[in-house]
Amino acid sequence: MAQSPDASPGFPVTVLTGFLGSGKTTLLKEYLADAANRDTAVIINEFGEVGLDHHLVEAISDDMVVLSGGCICCSINGDLPATLQRLRESAQAGRIPPFKRVLIETTGLADPAPVIQGLLLDPQTARLFRFDQLVSTVDATQIEQQLARHPETEQQLMLADVLLLTKADCITEAEKARLVHELAALQPNAPLLCKQDGATLADALAICTAEGEPHSVAATRAATWARRLSGSYCTDPNCGDERHGHFAHGRRYRSTQFSFDRPLSWEEVSDWIASLCFFHGERILRMKGILQLQDETRPVVIHGVHRTLYPAETLASWNGLPRRSSIVFITEQLDASLLAPPFG
Repeated sequence: MAQSPDASPGFPVTVLTGFLGSGKTTLLKEYLADAANRDTAVIINEFGEVGLDHHLVEAISDDMVVLSGGCICCSINGDLPATLQRLRESAQAGRIPPFKRVLIETTGLADPAPVIQGLLLDPQTARLFRFDQLVSTVDATQIEQQLARHPETEQQLMLADVLLLTKADCITEAEKARLVHELAALQPNAPLLCKQDGATLADALAICTAEGEPHSVAATRAATWARRLSGSYCTDPNCGDERHGHFAHGRRYRSTQFSFDRPLSWEEVSDWIASLCFFHGERILRMKGILQLQDETRPVVIHGVHRTLYPAETLASWNGLPRRSSIVFITEQLDASLLAPPFG
């Protein structure tokens, strides 16, 4: 039976990070689908005002909180401690099932250092919850480009206790071997698992526990990195100094959403998305959407990264979701007007 939050403080908190489109939500869905993991409380944070990832997991788990707007690394000092406290109080009052661990899925644009800092340095949070480990997903098809262009990616790798390689089946064995070698050189202290070899999120979470010290090693390493990085971060969100990179993604990245109340045709949507990927693919970091289509009673999920569009997925039912289409683009230095659809 799951332990009540009042019975013993110090619930382990795992942070799941990784750049946009690297497979975090897919791993999380698979993890929560296993009945053995139902005692995990989940906090999901997304970039932008409207989150979509929570729709993909809410049918599996009721233990979930979606933080409101903004990148978690920008609101960490306010939102996360308060959210953890509300989570604990909700379990204590019986509004949600009791839990044994907390798993935080960060937005793909987050530098996880402030998340870990909040877990370690906020006195009330540290008394009730303990940082356990950080798992970072690595997209085998995009990681080299992401490292070259997005400093957040390097921070996600350097702070990781475990790296979980995804989409390795989309590259050759020679490319995979070279990538594994490069990742080992960049982050020699983190074991590297491969999803295409059968590794799961549960396997990643078990590594630190198997080493006998489920959180102390990870916490020490994270605290060292957090202290090293903290001096380079400006805490003023209105600061205009471009050298203060922690808040730079507020200007560099943009989240744009389009919603449609009428059912759409697959042809008009696919033509629109394909055109955007062709002309602006390099600046479209992530695209995801839930569609209400003509001649289809169930919701259809679409997603893509840069110029790559992944096969659409049809969900079993709307399960209480509003019957409308919502599509979110996360872009880099791209005017939102260029994304506008040719239909209303």
